[in-house]
Amino acid sequence: MRSWRLLLFVFCAMVASQLSAQQAPMFTDFTRAYTVINPSFSGMNQGINVMGINRMQWAGFGIDKEEIANSSTTSSSMSGDQSSMSVAPETFFLSVDMPVKFLHGGVGLSLMEDNIGFEENTSVTLNYAYHIDLGLSDLGMGLGLNILNRTVDFTKFNPIDLGDPVLEGLAADASDMFLDMNFGVFWQIPGEVYLGFSATNILETEGSNLLSESATTSASFIGDRTFYLFGGYEFQLNSIPQYSFLPSFCIMSDIASTQIEAGIRATYNNVFWFGVNYRHEESVGFLAGLNIKDIQIGYSYDLNTMGLAVPGSHEISFRYCFKLNSDKAAREYKSVRYL
Repeated sequence: MRSWRLLLFVFCAMVASQLSAQQAPMFTDFTRAYTVINPSFSGMNQGINVMGINRMQWAGFGIDKEEIANSSTTSSSMSGDQSSMSVAPETFFLSVDMPVKFLHGGVGLSLMEDNIGFEENTSVTLNYAYHIDLGLSDLGMGLGLNILNRTVDFTKFNPIDLGDPVLEGLAADASDMFLDMNFGVFWQIPGEVYLGFSATNILETEGSNLLSESATTSASFIGDRTFYLFGGYEFQLNSIPQYSFLPSFCIMSDIASTQIEAGIRATYNNVFWFGVNYRHEESVGFLAGLNIKDIQIGYSYDLNTMGLAVPGSHEISFRYCFKLNSDKAAREYKSVRYL
């Protein structure tokens, strides 16, 4: 077994066992996921917007139990009948949002499942956004109520050192559910430029259930407070008017670590689109998709640049927007997306 693979497994186990917080998931097609990270975006599309993304990070990556056992001085810790354990992160979310006139804004509901190693996180978020029409631009301010259920199956841990004090006394199957809140602001000139800032799990709620059966520790689940700053600018070139271009960026930080990514997408005749995304010191992503009336289908593949021979990552996205009648005054848009 390659040494890097064993080290990566140990690293993932240590991160999961500490459980003070984990880094929130990030999507390569992040421009499709704003309703999940920023409640103020809810209802900005002036229609009933249904969005889903399934991300399979390091697809197919697993840990061979027998090889880990052979790398350890003791092999009796190997349990279970399967010879391989999947530790590849996988994230799925589904969101629905729409404008609500009498609320002077929009509402949204999202469901997200994020699995990494032996940890499972399921969250349901209800958003409300208050929208202000600034004439040529829109401003949204929103709040979200987040219900999170976090579970870790410690029976699947196979430590090299059976006497590791980090894992000693941990409950076999620990889980907890807690409430937290999200906040965000979003400003846009439709079809031209947008900028947003948000914070998720701002209360950083601590779970009530202890992870350890030992009286000497009070370790428990803690929400992962995360900050986001993102933006984009859409433009066209006179020499190729059939194309529109959208460069964008997203910065995600939990203070302890920061992830920066930027990309550009080109859309042809508002039907076909393709692009590239760079995540700092992690990966280069390639995106492509198709617009069929109010339906958008996309796919992206991440090529890792971390220097580790881990597999690539896949994302499949789907979006449907049912347009609603709006009483807003007519605007002129330069973008082909609004023709």
